[in-house]
Amino acid sequence: MVLDSELGRYLRKKGVTKTVWCDDDALFDPVKFPIAGLETHGAILFADLPGYSKLSQDLNPMECAYLTSHFFAWFEGSAGRSYGGIVDKFIGDEIMMVFVPSADGLAPLDAAMQTARAMIDKDHFGFRPKMGIAAGPLAIALVGTERTYAASATGNTVNLAARCCANTEGRHCVKVATSDVQRVKRVFDDGDSWRVSDSVQFTPKNMAPVQVVDVERLTEWIPNLDYLDKVKRTVKKAKAIGAIRKERKRETSS
Repeated sequence: MVLDSELGRYLRKKGVTKTVWCDDDALFDPVKFPIAGLETHGAILFADLPGYSKLSQDLNPMECAYLTSHFFAWFEGSAGRSYGGIVDKFIGDEIMMVFVPSADGLAPLDAAMQTARAMIDKDHFGFRPKMGIAAGPLAIALVGTERTYAASATGNTVNLAARCCANTEGRHCVKVATSDVQRVKRVFDDGDSWRVSDSVQFTPKNMAPVQVVDVERLTEWIPNLDYLDKVKRTVKKAKAIGAIRKERKRETSS
């Protein structure tokens, strides 16, 4: 059992300790892959760093590494763990978080929405993330091959949350896959700070139509205008002390 992640430890805590190794039945170079996991209900939150593609053109690769790691650390540290969220994985400039039933009684969907609100409320670096949330049946399972595998959430709920995030327009916006507008308003309705839409139909690519509620933050922090300068200074310092090294190009013989 993989224990180097929170989801791996969660599986063991729930008594999932056995793994079946499947053979792909290939005639040549056969490989094995694992099957083990827990079927449950929960919620998934995807958060995306808007404008990253444009920023990456103005930053060198190590500066991009700083930016994405800071985004992930801010998300996880500021509020991600406050409502029981478990980081599943980092994908490029995107973070995927899993919410499962907890002892405190807060439903996974409500925990995911509370996390989204907390992140936007505390966005003093001006990341302005956009997010997608979906709740429903999912599996926390071992995924990968015999050599490289990890615990991850799988299922239609995961795909739906990802589609909601990808189709969220603007920054500081959240698309929640639900028809319960009042439930969303209980989390986000706060005077003139938020706009909560009516429930509308959304048809994700290659998926059945669902009802969604769009949330938008109308007021926001003034971003730190010196942030990118700090990124560059920090990477420059890391290079100066040898934490970042540049590999010399190898000469090739003619």
